[in-house]
Amino acid sequence: MILHRRNMVLFFLHGLLLMQGSFAQAPHSPFIFTHIDDPMKMPSNTVWGLCKDRQGFLWMGGLSGLVQFDGSETRVFRSNDSDTTSLRDNGVTRIVQDRDNNLWVGSFEALNFFERKKGNFKKFYPGRNKDTATFTMPYQIDNNDQLWLFSSAEQALYVFDIHRHTSKLVCKTQELLKFYPASPYTQPEFAITPNLSGGLTLLRFKNYEVVSKRNFFIKNDENKLPLVYFNRNFYIQNDSIAWIGSDIGLVEFNFKNMTFHVYDSYKNKRIRNFGEIASLKDRYLLAGTNDDGLMVFDLLVKEFVNKYTHDSLDPGSISGNTIGEIVPDNKGNIFISIVGKGLEIANTAENFLSRKLTRRETSLANVDNDIKALVKINDSMIWVAA
Repeated sequence: MILHRRNMVLFFLHGLLLMQGSFAQAPHSPFIFTHIDDPMKMPSNTVWGLCKDRQGFLWMGGLSGLVQFDGSETRVFRSNDSDTTSLRDNGVTRIVQDRDNNLWVGSFEALNFFERKKGNFKKFYPGRNKDTATFTMPYQIDNNDQLWLFSSAEQALYVFDIHRHTSKLVCKTQELLKFYPASPYTQPEFAITPNLSGGLTLLRFKNYEVVSKRNFFIKNDENKLPLVYFNRNFYIQNDSIAWIGSDIGLVEFNFKNMTFHVYDSYKNKRIRNFGEIASLKDRYLLAGTNDDGLMVFDLLVKEFVNKYTHDSLDPGSISGNTIGEIVPDNKGNIFISIVGKGLEIANTAENFLSRKLTRRETSLANVDNDIKALVKINDSMIWVAA
């Protein structure tokens, strides 16, 4: 197999073009969204608490119970007053998977343990009043099998031992915490939570106790940061930088040196009211908004590079512009809950190459369409032998 010098130069330049394109902009090919709206599959268009398990199932919460989705069919688990092994209630908040592939399901009135092999639920009530119904938000299970969760009974953060079924108070706080590191079975070093009165609170932990607490972006901020109202979820990039949705835009906040930057425009149009933020391929941020659809932000060039909104004439567009939760997986799938519209699924696996050689370009270069070999040098350059 011989690759002529002319062809080699062409494909090297093409590789550079691919590299430049993929590092400078988001995919030109638009995401094609599939909307799951069949009432026989989705019991409710209110979806939150998305969780992709290790077996490939997507689990969803909402107002109509716990939903298991395999890509085509769903199975719904609901509360049943005559069945003590069912969910405590149908208001599912968040879902966490443990090492044994069982699920810990938060709901409006309890912490529900779903044992996969038996297919039934056990109910727990973390906090001081162990038999009192309480709104529960489970977040993650650490290396000691302690489940970090929020309980509304005392507006507090607890750790719950998933084996002994005992709970320990960590601190009083509000819900909607984001932990770092957020990987399963790691010990959280700190958490960030938005305040209802504006600003953020940074909590640092040691031995399941808060060792420091700092407020930022509050009224009369000692660090001279402006008052900002933050929304829902964040993406904590590392131990010093967090990306946070707010009423003024997407905020990049370095909480070690007290600097921040606001990104609030795309194609000269102002975009505000950001909510859910998720990482895609460690290179892009998927930023949900409250009324402007889904934004794609490039972490390398630090700018918005794509926007997806509902188009009533395009069945492949996103079904609504108010984004709930965003969960990417390692196969290029993105699962998105749209407020009041249900679930969206898109796949990004083939959308990150900026362009391919056209038929005309290959004919001008005396290259036939018989490709002998492909060699991937890195994530951005592909050599082709033809």
